[in-house]
Amino acid sequence: MSEFDTVMSERSDFELYEIIYYKEGSYKPEALVAAKNEFNARAISSEKIAQFEQKIQKANQLKLEKEKEKTELKNKAISYGKFLIPTEKDTLPKTILSLCIFLSISYIYYLFNDIRMIIAFFEDIANWDLSYIEYLFPYILFPIGIYGLWKSKKYGWYLIVGLQTYLAFSTIYSGIISYKYSMESTGGLSTILDTLIPRPTILSIILRFVVLFGIVYFLNRIKVLEIFKIKRTNGLLFVLVVFALTSILWWGLD
Repeated sequence: MSEFDTVMSERSDFELYEIIYYKEGSYKPEALVAAKNEFNARAISSEKIAQFEQKIQKANQLKLEKEKEKTELKNKAISYGKFLIPTEKDTLPKTILSLCIFLSISYIYYLFNDIRMIIAFFEDIANWDLSYIEYLFPYILFPIGIYGLWKSKKYGWYLIVGLQTYLAFSTIYSGIISYKYSMESTGGLSTILDTLIPRPTILSIILRFVVLFGIVYFLNRIKVLEIFKIKRTNGLLFVLVVFALTSILWWGLD
């Protein structure tokens, strides 16, 4: 008995069947001959062979499904990458539409959460000051901006970029002021305010800024600016102006 005969005699019926019919390319001719001899010597019934075949087909089907899932996941990752950094001009309208949908959902979410506060403001309209207008303006301008962005209008670009830049840096400044006030005040009113209005975590502040300013960065890409017929220098200058005005406004409140 050769070494191959010894090895194959230790294999199960299923393993021999798999070697002979599905893995023949992975074995030497001598090993295949030994496997066939051992398989034939065992006189395995046709019913058992049918079970082997069913088991192999099931395993192959499962493998195909896993490969399909990997492919779909890869395609989703590529699509997300194109959303952040589009490389083909014809993908930009779809990306901008997706952004408009995202902004619309976000707008509806925040409007729903703040609806009571907005109603209270309008009931107290006689006592309005600049802070009331500052709070309500985004809720008025955002729908106009989203519509303009969807229609590839310049005013849509300027409104959304302006609002997103303002909100992005307001997130940073409000977080700094919140933590600064907390460190300067101990007990009493500070404790009560922290209980009623918990301070945002540093991580949440950073993530919010990344999302908001990430949209500004996307809308300032050259290919996007070409759609809205805006010069890159004008786009960057506009962002800097909004940043400066936001900084002046917030540090004036400090």
